[in-house]
Amino acid sequence: MTTDFWANFKAKYWDREPGVFRGLDGVISAQEAWEISVRLADAARGQESSPVFRAYINDVLVAGRAAGIHSENAFLLPQEQDGSFAGFYSRIQQQVGNAAFGIIGNDVERFVAPATWSKLRRFIQSLYTSVGLPKFEAGCDLFFGRYPTTPFGVHTDIAHVFTWVIEGTKRFRMWPGDYPEKNGVSLQSRVDYLEFVEDAVTIEAGPGDLVYWPASHWHTAENDDLCTTITFMWRTADFRTRLPGGNCFTTVLDAAKKLSHLQSNSLEQKANSITQLAAAASSDQLDEELWASWLTRVSALSFAHLPSLHPVTYDKGGRFISSSDVDLHWVNLGERYLCAANGHTFDVPLDATAALHLVVGSRDWDFSELARLSTSVSIATDLLESCMQLGCVEQA
Repeated sequence: MTTDFWANFKAKYWDREPGVFRGLDGVISAQEAWEISVRLADAARGQESSPVFRAYINDVLVAGRAAGIHSENAFLLPQEQDGSFAGFYSRIQQQVGNAAFGIIGNDVERFVAPATWSKLRRFIQSLYTSVGLPKFEAGCDLFFGRYPTTPFGVHTDIAHVFTWVIEGTKRFRMWPGDYPEKNGVSLQSRVDYLEFVEDAVTIEAGPGDLVYWPASHWHTAENDDLCTTITFMWRTADFRTRLPGGNCFTTVLDAAKKLSHLQSNSLEQKANSITQLAAAASSDQLDEELWASWLTRVSALSFAHLPSLHPVTYDKGGRFISSSDVDLHWVNLGERYLCAANGHTFDVPLDATAALHLVVGSRDWDFSELARLSTSVSIATDLLESCMQLGCVEQA
């Protein structure tokens, strides 16, 4: 998507009104979405309470979350032998007949294959160039099934929402955030909203279409027939809920809370609390924890969950170049560089500065040049392996 596309999107739609953008190249293909659903099912299978999977029949939660996944409802999980969503739907219909059913997978980015993750990153990076990082975090959800309305009814999300239709056709109904108050009605969790449809923004979308609506909007979706969609969530909750959880940061918070709740008039107790807070707040460890948290957030594109890392094979005698998809970030902590890419951090010695600049440069290079600039073969090997595994360097 071009810079002009995003400039127009931001000016007309972002945080203002819903829109549909037709005929775009899909970020995720039907086959890729199917493979995600199989990995999702494998992760959920046998769990007493699955946070990543939900299944509804006639608007009733029958699998996942508190319902768990067990022998009676495991048939609702996609199976590799189904072969595709069409095969899965065919098998499910033999079990549920004409009943409405919907499957929802949450934070499915953790189940995305490397090639799919690269395509998803490119879309998100182009979006962030226009609107910036989410205030809270990012995530992707997968929806598939056939249902007359979203199983849990009309609702709002604490997120700006982008939905790609992968297969089938989907109808979205959306109302401005202040619609209930202005009209003296309640939309929350309603599945009987027919009387309000005339006031809704209605968008029908098919494969290749991208639908957007702002975080403030009430919405629901209708699948008259079988449909598969992937949703990207730009979540708007308070960033403070994602503050670091390191030991030093916890000490600072505890000391600050203790001071704010101190009822005693004892100057000595207050002085001790202030001293404890000041010592923790000025420590190098706190500085490192804050940097690690921020670099992880930025390099992960604000995703709380990421795909699993896989061993990467490469020709050490070949040439390498910086990836156009994954950036390498780093900060000088005085004794070492703290580096981050793709949501993971690693350390590099200070005397390897020239090697870091080589890695992020625009020209290709070979291992011997990296080793010469790294001051040792072992440092160069560690740097190359970290960068290759995290995707910020690739074989030229």
